[in-house]
Amino acid sequence: MTNPIQATSRSFQTILNDINSDPNLADKPDWIKRLVAGIGDVASIWENASANQAFLRTAFTRRAMVDLTALIDYQMTEAVPAAGSILVDIAASPSGGWPVTLTQADLVFLATGSGTSSARRFEARGGIVVPQTTEGTGFASWNTGTGVVTVANTYTTGEKIRVSTSGVLPTGITAGTDYFAIFISPTTIKLATNRTNAYAGTALSFSTQGSGTHTLARLSAQATVYQQQTNPQITVGTSDGVTPYQSFKIGTVNVLRATVVVTINSVIWTQVTTFIGATAGSQVYKLIYNTDGTVNVEFNDGVLGAIPGAFPILVAFAYGGGASSNVSLPNGLSQYAGSNGNITGASNPLALTGGADPESLAHAANQAPLLLKAQNRFVTASDGQALALAYGGLSICQVNANAYGVLTVQVVGVATGGGSPTLTLRNAISAYLQARTLLSGITVFFDAGTFTSYGVTANVHLLPGFLWATVLPYLTIACKLFFSEAGNEIYQAYLAQGVTYAVSRINSIFGTTFGTNDYVDLTKLLNQFGTIPPRAFGDIINQSQFYTFVEGGVNGIGYITTTVPTFPVVCGAAEITTIGAIALTQV
Repeated sequence: MTNPIQATSRSFQTILNDINSDPNLADKPDWIKRLVAGIGDVASIWENASANQAFLRTAFTRRAMVDLTALIDYQMTEAVPAAGSILVDIAASPSGGWPVTLTQADLVFLATGSGTSSARRFEARGGIVVPQTTEGTGFASWNTGTGVVTVANTYTTGEKIRVSTSGVLPTGITAGTDYFAIFISPTTIKLATNRTNAYAGTALSFSTQGSGTHTLARLSAQATVYQQQTNPQITVGTSDGVTPYQSFKIGTVNVLRATVVVTINSVIWTQVTTFIGATAGSQVYKLIYNTDGTVNVEFNDGVLGAIPGAFPILVAFAYGGGASSNVSLPNGLSQYAGSNGNITGASNPLALTGGADPESLAHAANQAPLLLKAQNRFVTASDGQALALAYGGLSICQVNANAYGVLTVQVVGVATGGGSPTLTLRNAISAYLQARTLLSGITVFFDAGTFTSYGVTANVHLLPGFLWATVLPYLTIACKLFFSEAGNEIYQAYLAQGVTYAVSRINSIFGTTFGTNDYVDLTKLLNQFGTIPPRAFGDIINQSQFYTFVEGGVNGIGYITTTVPTFPVVCGAAEITTIGAIALTQV
């Protein structure tokens, strides 16, 4: 008797057809034939899935992708928190006097939430000590004509200052009153009556210089904060002391790798990315992130890494991060959430950037081979680009060789979510890249780059039957997506995680309120990204590219004519476009 099911039959219907084609089986009960066909169909699906999981290009779970990329020494990046500098306001007469010691637990702040997101928590990862800082300025340093004060120290816009004097204060300045610095140059400032005015550049005026020495008391200190929520130490399980490859799950999602501390029998173990090089006595562990966002703490076999003794596995960590953790505007992080009475307020003078979602499977599948080619060495421009993007926090990177002379490299990039990367991130990536040049002999400069704003002024002709009020929101966002440095990041998010996630990123970055009713139109627009080159430093943008994107991506447009900008748009090697004012008119 032969097998009635052909080797090429893999689906329910083809297996059922084979069974019905056999004269000995055709008259058998329908339920038994459907059961056999169903079993074969499911078995085929599992076989295909198992095969796909074995290859980089077709793996579809995070664990499989992590394991595959680890074979070529590539580590997928997880959620990255936004970070940056915050001004912490100190009481003029602090309890306990100066200097003021602020612990890590004291440095906790909230960014204002919105209708679609809750307030985000930012924390420092260490304490600071704030000394009493004052400087005397002669009355002649106060320029009544310009409102400029000449100083010896550099002040950051938004810092809180109080002014006292040995003589008479300038008219318009009051003792015991909080003022806020406006940075003009490293040796000159203006004063504002409140922090909002300081960020807006609205300075107060004083009509006389007064007399004597006017002393500026600096009442703000700077601290670096990260978008995270610290979790108290928990027990994730207990080792039996003998079993190799033990794994213990942390059930919280978006655990931040840099914050994890594993303690066993009062000893802190060391986190590694590979067990290669470890010995039988090495107290090391790895973190393995799962598809659902949770993470496992994994130990090795007692040969390449010690097996934990029979003790509880204690883990402390913080969680958070993601692209939504970015704070795009100054003073967006202004709520103090701690309990130290010496802290009277807080504010971020600059955007808090660098927050990024876990690396998508599609990005890892493309990036891992590039990094393998670079072999963790910075030899070519493409090597540097691959290494910088793998470091995390960037959505776009450009490497310009010999920009400042022989054996120099200029790196420019776009932070995840748009805008320039923070100085902290730029310095970290510069050091990371320089260490991977030949004999560390190339000087790497990670510059802020030039973000040039381009507005759009255009006349729009609609097709019959379309309403301007309906078309305008999609046309406006099309213009923003085209010129924004974050547009391609949103497109990649769409390809990797679908329209729902992409729309949430659009709303977060551009402040829009698109919902489920907009998915069809926005899907068409996002698909149109495949017809144009991705935004990059050194772009040359032709008018035809803009027309192709907008007219092909937005329903209802007959044609569009632009008066602004002037095409072609030509960017320098360290320049990229960002979006400016939009003025669209129906004609």
